[in-house]
Amino acid sequence: MEEFKNEVVRSIRSCLISTKGKITLRQLEDDYRTLLGERIPYHKLGHKSLELFIQSVPSLITSRGPNGEMFVDAQVSEKTAHISSMVQKQKTAAPKKKVRITQAPRFNRAVTQPPPNTTKWRPKRNPYVGAPRKTYQQSSRLSAVSHNQFVSGGGYARPRVPSKVVVPERSEFNTVKHHSPPKELTRHNSSPDKMVSDTNGSTTIDDECSPLSSTMRRISKIMSGISMERDSGNSSPTTEFASNYKIVQEFAKTGDPIQDIRNFAAYHKLGDVEVKFTETRLKKSKVAHCHCKITVGQHKYSSYPEDFYDKAASERHACQKALDDLMTKYSKRKSLLLSSNDDIIERIPPMLEKHNNAVWMWQIEADYIDMYNEQLPADWLQVIDNNPHVSIEKCLGGYVLKHCNPDDKGKKLEISLNVGDVSVPCNTVNFGENNRLYALITAAHSCYEVWCQQCGTPEYERFLRLTEKMEVFYNNHQGELVSPVITLGSCYVIQQDGGWIRARALSLPHDGFVDCFLIDYGEEIHIPIETMYVMKREFALEQAQAFVCRLAGLEEVGEASADSEHLTALVGREFVVEIIPEESSSDEIAIPVVVYDITTGASINEELISLLTVESAVPVLDKSGVTDVYVSNIESNGDVYVQVRNFGYTCLMDLLKSISDSIIKNPPLDLLIPRPTPGTSRDRLYLVKCNVTQRWLRATIIDWSPKGDLAQIYFLDIGNTQVVSVANDRMYPLDKLSEVLCQYPPQAVKVRFMIEKIPSDFVQRAEKLLPSDERVLLKISSYDNENVAWVEFFKRMSDGVLVFINKSISVEAELQSFSSDVCGSNETRKRLMNLVQFGDATKTVPSGGSLKKPDLPKMGDYFNVNIPFAVNPWNFFVQPLDSFNELTALMADMQEYYKDLQFSPVPIEDIVPGKIYASKHEDGKWYRTSVLKVIHSGSISVFYCDFGYYTNLTLAQLVPLDAKYMSFPYQALKAKIAGIKPIKNKWTMEDCDIFNSLVTKKQFVSILVNIEKDELYKSDIVLLLLLIDTSSEEDINIKEVLIARGIATSV
Repeated sequence: MEEFKNEVVRSIRSCLISTKGKITLRQLEDDYRTLLGERIPYHKLGHKSLELFIQSVPSLITSRGPNGEMFVDAQVSEKTAHISSMVQKQKTAAPKKKVRITQAPRFNRAVTQPPPNTTKWRPKRNPYVGAPRKTYQQSSRLSAVSHNQFVSGGGYARPRVPSKVVVPERSEFNTVKHHSPPKELTRHNSSPDKMVSDTNGSTTIDDECSPLSSTMRRISKIMSGISMERDSGNSSPTTEFASNYKIVQEFAKTGDPIQDIRNFAAYHKLGDVEVKFTETRLKKSKVAHCHCKITVGQHKYSSYPEDFYDKAASERHACQKALDDLMTKYSKRKSLLLSSNDDIIERIPPMLEKHNNAVWMWQIEADYIDMYNEQLPADWLQVIDNNPHVSIEKCLGGYVLKHCNPDDKGKKLEISLNVGDVSVPCNTVNFGENNRLYALITAAHSCYEVWCQQCGTPEYERFLRLTEKMEVFYNNHQGELVSPVITLGSCYVIQQDGGWIRARALSLPHDGFVDCFLIDYGEEIHIPIETMYVMKREFALEQAQAFVCRLAGLEEVGEASADSEHLTALVGREFVVEIIPEESSSDEIAIPVVVYDITTGASINEELISLLTVESAVPVLDKSGVTDVYVSNIESNGDVYVQVRNFGYTCLMDLLKSISDSIIKNPPLDLLIPRPTPGTSRDRLYLVKCNVTQRWLRATIIDWSPKGDLAQIYFLDIGNTQVVSVANDRMYPLDKLSEVLCQYPPQAVKVRFMIEKIPSDFVQRAEKLLPSDERVLLKISSYDNENVAWVEFFKRMSDGVLVFINKSISVEAELQSFSSDVCGSNETRKRLMNLVQFGDATKTVPSGGSLKKPDLPKMGDYFNVNIPFAVNPWNFFVQPLDSFNELTALMADMQEYYKDLQFSPVPIEDIVPGKIYASKHEDGKWYRTSVLKVIHSGSISVFYCDFGYYTNLTLAQLVPLDAKYMSFPYQALKAKIAGIKPIKNKWTMEDCDIFNSLVTKKQFVSILVNIEKDELYKSDIVLLLLLIDTSSEEDINIKEVLIARGIATSV
């Protein structure tokens, strides 16, 4: 569905970008049908109306005209183009995406020495482009998949952790209220300047600002006050601080897991222990196998896959599994000091901020012990609830916590967790004093999105050991750890190509598959749910390894770099990565970096600029949609050469101009010797002056005269040929001028003009409609045996009409032949003139067509109306209520008259603007329909003249209207509320919704205030009315209601 939506949006954008400025929604639908032969399929995409679908597309801009009609424009930006490209390439179908899992060498130079201080390279203006560098535009997809990565390094804009936490008064969690003023605590370990790298490349923390320093000093003070003489080894501290450091008694085991699990559940108030048994009997086995299922509160365990012959053994096994798991979650370590309230408030928020999703209370308690070797007191939830950055919510009998903005505290968390879900902390990237580190590139989706692992650090070594343990563990226990439920945002262990990888769920299961993000590698994959396993907490201790960068200085080629072969070649290699603080911004996810080769010290960014520029110049025609192209050459046999003027094309033309200016100023005559010969010119490129464009262009020799004095050359970038004199015309070998120019692919793409019969003056006609300096739309219909595309061209005329060029040339040629033929009939001439829409695009007809106009009251008189359709207070339709019964009778008679009609007998030449037909709407009913404009047989603009609705139909949907239905006047009259204007510059969507609810399909007594001409449809009139609702005891003036609600103001 996502791929189908992307194709529809791409076609819509092609319609919009081909015109200057915005177009109406009706014109957009008209153009879409012209291009693709069908209506925009908004119903298939899950939207009730075309308006709602258009408004849901981020890359489309909507606005309203003075009469409330919607206008649409395309948002042309690197950001939206990058999003569209990334989504198309990342969302794969059911077949699994092959993920390249790589690891850096276990023992490399990064462990023993810091990254070298190689010569710094900094982004500059592209040497081939005179314009300033483009700015980086962040991808919304990157926001969706990435974690909250933090950076430790001098001068970087994104903070590592919150620099301050404020302690307000306690909340309702607490029984004791504190009325002291808020206390501000400064985090000592939050400043990047305090993070330093030792000579081994590992990060240490200054003792004065260590998060443990205050605790260690406090512990030393406590221990100094203890009398060692009276301490037997079992006593508690007896100083004045002793009350703050209670020793929690541990749960005592009996040795019987069945009894122990019940005691443990009661001790920790987990709920009752439920036991269920099942028996299975194999065909050849005489004895049944027993399996036991244990439920402890919300936790469930089973003796499966182990088989037992008696219930007691299966119960003991299941109880032991439950006990082992629950003790890791709920048991407290013995003889641990309790943390103070200040420490809790200082430490917990940074822990939470490093998690994308909400975290269970039990995981925070366990992680806290591992990090600080202290224990949280029983009331720590009440303490941390004082912090404005922490939200707490009860869930499935327990509590979950999540880092939040102060404004969001107290709001309901949008979470969906299972009891056993664990969360993996996000990573902190530690750049050294020189802002550099060693990194392994694990994924390279584009210049904007390069995923790395920091390698050669103790953290990375621990991760490698974790992956080894994880592989052994899950190979032995995978049968019992298949995840029964997949929750959005939770972490799992997945099996991929025989390996075990940590991942985060990006979507809920659909058709048995889930989108997952590999938190240690930066890849996104689409996998079956049966390959996803519950993550045990011991495998969630190490932070997510993947951090995302963007290659600074490559903004110009960012769009074209998606899935580039040159970027893919970087995956699996180790580099020196340098952060560029001056290129960063506080709201940026990807870290701006320069990548250096470890061996040579060369800047990879600099090398990629020229490589990707050439790669981006490959002209690609969309096989399933439409492509914006420029026509560079037209041949008499119907061959047409087109250019896709992308970023690479622009770079090529700028480089050609630069070299051309140089050779004009200082001709390198020495390069002309020796002259080309049939033997030396094979597969060689030359720079030759084109007689048509008068520019120096790239060319190759395709043929020679018998004497060898003349050569026929082909210009690679425009597609035309020229005969040159080898002795007299200058032909510079291109490889002697520029090796880069030789690497660019040809820019002229040969296609074939799809037409039944090529007219003798085809070149002249085509050049008139397809000038080389105007962008046109190209749509591929099919391919011939030589794999050359048969294409259709479309062009938007100055009046906004989208013209089918192929049909226009065909019809004009036929029309001319009939004009010169004395026997040509008037009917044929009329048919052809009707088809050539661009020749008569300014023609307008009344929306009501040839039907009579209904009688209108005098100015100031009452006018009873029904409102069938409304857009906003300045754009709605009314039906005269006095003739409403006649309209109802006419509609009923039409349904009976046309009920057996199966197809339209009307030929396209008989469809004339202003004529009235009958058409069957999507609701299954027949309506009187006036034709406004004929584009082609698949797209005819019409108006439902009794109900006020514009749309496009195909020829097959129109049938002749019987004469008995022609005498009744059209009933839909355009109207607007008199004496008001929008409170803002235009009517908002909310204004429209409110007005619709007030008037649509309701009857009113109106007063005709004035009549004016329609700004959009010059032949129509608009009634200025006051609408009075008389359905209740008190009359209601709709104008006054709109003013009272703040929607409109009087004029």
